[in-house]
Amino acid sequence: LCTQSYLSVHAEMPILEAACISHNSKVAVYFHFLTSGRFAAYRPKLSKNDILGLPIPSPAPGLLDGVASYLALDARAFELFSLKDAERVLIEDALEYTLDDFLGGDGSKGKQPTTYSNLTENEAHLRAYCAYFVRVLKAGFGNERPVSATVFHSRSENMPYRLIAFRLGGEAGNEFEVKNIRSSVLLEEFERPNQKAGNSNGGIYNQRVARIYDASSGVPTVFVIKPNQKRFWTRSMGLQDADEVALDLFRWQQQAVPEDEKALH
Repeated sequence: LCTQSYLSVHAEMPILEAACISHNSKVAVYFHFLTSGRFAAYRPKLSKNDILGLPIPSPAPGLLDGVASYLALDARAFELFSLKDAERVLIEDALEYTLDDFLGGDGSKGKQPTTYSNLTENEAHLRAYCAYFVRVLKAGFGNERPVSATVFHSRSENMPYRLIAFRLGGEAGNEFEVKNIRSSVLLEEFERPNQKAGNSNGGIYNQRVARIYDASSGVPTVFVIKPNQKRFWTRSMGLQDADEVALDLFRWQQQAVPEDEKALH
């Protein structure tokens, strides 16, 4: 009975409550962001098939009990869909940074720098990135293996790039450390992975994102260098970057195994 701008629904209350939770949550925005071709339009508008294609949790009485805010509704939707922590992170970061970048232009949150004039937040943004990076590596290579992250921070000026070193092994200790250094010293730290990268591709300064592996100190170290913008250092990027590092390490381990041992397996 409605025009194409509306869709009428008739169902029992548990079904309506399940649909209400799904359609008003971040799950719906993320789902349509990935599946609807109309999301990129000047005026995003979902079609009937888009709306009906959104999954809803299993209907049950009282699904909306205790839900008094969108934050609580999102938490209920994540719970009802049995989403894992990594899946929740993908949804939250996609809406907070990717979608915001698409809609917000140059002033979006994702394009803001990660550094501050002081350390009152103690590099909270990069701390979250490192936590998820380390979690992936420990899941793949063993929880008992020490993995630590060192964030290089310069107070004197806003550097265009950020540098983090992940040590894969060594003595167990603090998993996260902020190393305050002068800009000149930080540039020297940049030069270490730049020399490892070689001159064939112009070094790290001709790349937007660089990842360098170094074992010269006796402890395998991964240097991650990316622009000083929040969108490059989100929790979901920590998951993705660590997946790529883990894949590289696994391939090198396979290459190091003698052929006769491979035959035995």
